[in-house]
Amino acid sequence: MNVPRLARNALLAAAALLAASPSPGACAPAREAEVKAVFIYNFTRFVAWEVQPAPAAAGTFDICVLGEDPVNRALLALPETMVRGSKTRVRELGTEEAGIASCRVLYIGRSRHGRAAAVTRALRGTGVLTVSDKPGFAGAGGVIGFYTENNRVKLEINILAAREAGLKVDARLLELSRVVGDKAAERPKNSAPENKNATP
Repeated sequence: MNVPRLARNALLAAAALLAASPSPGACAPAREAEVKAVFIYNFTRFVAWEVQPAPAAAGTFDICVLGEDPVNRALLALPETMVRGSKTRVRELGTEEAGIASCRVLYIGRSRHGRAAAVTRALRGTGVLTVSDKPGFAGAGGVIGFYTENNRVKLEINILAAREAGLKVDARLLELSRVVGDKAAERPKNSAPENKNATP
């Protein structure tokens, strides 16, 4: 996929912000939400939708938020932009799940973490990019999860879940992430290939 230089630079800038995120403190949650929102916007430039979601409003690229979360306000504060000829629109769904299949990106907020597994199962194969900061989200079947390591927020991507959703993730985004759902990708780069003839 040919990614514009501006989009690539924006993603790398967001990655730098995440890497430099401070230890938890009074202002950390708000800043963390802002960085996550920037990442969510930039995911749209590093993911190819090979399966179109259910019909939504004409001319819009819907980024939806299910439940309440600090990321809600941060997403709403970002300016609208164009993604593949459509204008971005942030939709706050609250607890309403009926319209989730028409979203291009669905962020599952903290107040709906308990529904994350059911929602991701329901959206399998629908072309919706699911994102959340629920612990273990990507490992449990979500496409992109935020996780914290050494007081810094990082990315985890489930390659199998992305494929099942009809999404193709750009290699440059994968390089910034911990990959799960694909045994070959999870294997350390310097490790030897599995010997199928080896005895236990």
